[in-house]
Amino acid sequence: MKNTHFLFFLLTTTLLLWQNYGCKTTDLNPAYLRIDSVTLETQAQQGSSHHAINTIWVYADDAPIGVFELPTVIPILELGSTSIKILAGIQQNGILSQRITYPFYTAFEQTIDLQGGQVYNLQPIFTYTPSTEFVFINDFELGNNIADIDDNGNQEFVVSDTPADVFEGARAGKVSLSTVQPQFSAATTNFFPNPPPSYPVFMEMSYRADIPFQVWLRGINAEGESIEHPLIRYISQQKTWHKIYLDFTNDVAELDAQGYGFHQFIWQATLPADTTVANFYFDNIKLLNR
Repeated sequence: MKNTHFLFFLLTTTLLLWQNYGCKTTDLNPAYLRIDSVTLETQAQQGSSHHAINTIWVYADDAPIGVFELPTVIPILELGSTSIKILAGIQQNGILSQRITYPFYTAFEQTIDLQGGQVYNLQPIFTYTPSTEFVFINDFELGNNIADIDDNGNQEFVVSDTPADVFEGARAGKVSLSTVQPQFSAATTNFFPNPPPSYPVFMEMSYRADIPFQVWLRGINAEGESIEHPLIRYISQQKTWHKIYLDFTNDVAELDAQGYGFHQFIWQATLPADTTVANFYFDNIKLLNR
């Protein structure tokens, strides 16, 4: 049902933009942009270049053309020297029907001499914006900033160097649950200062999970008192590696308004009664704001 809602949104938005744009020209022999995939380029200290950009917002000479799911072929009625701008879209909180332009990726821009009837192959390249602050990056290669917070005496959240457990590099985070140890709770070892309320706050994370799990925020004030934010992100199980973008912008702002100037991230899962074993794998966790 969520996919149907997004497709309706996509079609409606594109048709409205196309109608508005089409009224500005009488040339009915468009050029076409073919975009099969996009690339994210990262610099040192920015972590992995793996991304989950699956939607793009397209503009021609600053006029909106539409929103398109990749791969796509896009008709452009504006011919001649045309400035093409493309914004990268992601699924907010992993929800298919909630696609947004990602505030930390730059726009791709290219001027093309468009000719009617021609197909132009593009592979847009995105980068992180210069103002992006990488507050936290955990790729597990040189250490681990996530630790157990339960009191059962067991170490559930570990670093694995088994190749089958790893997405990129040589190590990944891993949690194994069983009927003997049916629950885990882990948190970042750091308390992160809140950015100004207007700043977006996102967590990027690659993961595999045999069962669903949860992620949420804990706020901490100057006296060391804490409160847990009531909004919990329920993360779906994924049998293959999957990247998700979690939006904590409002959560952090709400905690800040209550006087909790720092925040901490918590992961939690409980083994269902009908399941005997479940594994979780984590890699390339980034916390961003600006």
